[in-house]
Amino acid sequence: MPFPTHIVAAGGFVEDEQGNILLVKTHDGAWVYPGGGELAVSEETTDSRWVAKERVLDFITHPAIRTRYQAYIDFNGSVNYIEYVTNPEFLIKLQTDI
Repeated sequence: MPFPTHIVAAGGFVEDEQGNILLVKTHDGAWVYPGGGELAVSEETTDSRWVAKERVLDFITHPAIRTRYQAYIDFNGSVNYIEYVTNPEFLIKLQTDI
């Protein structure tokens, strides 16, 4: 049986009552949104913290993750569709409200 060519994963933005956003630090030092499971320090998640919404992009360095956070921060009630590739480099192919 051949192995799948795509990996399906889920993660989400977690916001507290004060509007802070939960970030987790990955093993390679990048800050991202949590991907599920119990929030705990592990080999994959080395730290976590609540960050003020206006400072979130100060922590995010990966272009695809920054693009997703920017769309979340700029949310205006419309569905924002973003098509992009990450290899060989990050490139937005299409971005539109639908």
